[in-house]
Amino acid sequence: MFSCLTGLRISDIQQLSWDHIIKAEDGYVMRLRTEKTEEEANLPITEEALELCGERSEGLVFKELKRSMINYPLKAWIAEAGITRRITFHCLRHIKLSLSLKLNSLQRFISC
Repeated sequence: MFSCLTGLRISDIQQLSWDHIIKAEDGYVMRLRTEKTEEEANLPITEEALELCGERSEGLVFKELKRSMINYPLKAWIAEAGITRRITFHCLRHIKLSLSLKLNSLQRFISC
């Protein structure tokens, strides 16, 4: 769910530390350097995504997260939803953009 809400790759989620999540003027941002592109970015983080991180502490946010912990539950959720298409963790991170585009279209429609 964290990836769906933030758009982060699994490699970046595994490396995310509490030092990367900082208070900004209008909420919180994640200040990090992504593993794949090695570009520094300040990415906003919603309250909902922040709640998934649990209680603030030291070190890594998701200390025990391993790639192997994701595959089985993800396959089970997809099957339970009746989805027959192959979906990977990587696909989930693109949901953020899709939801954002849909919400922006809906807001334009409502304001007409």
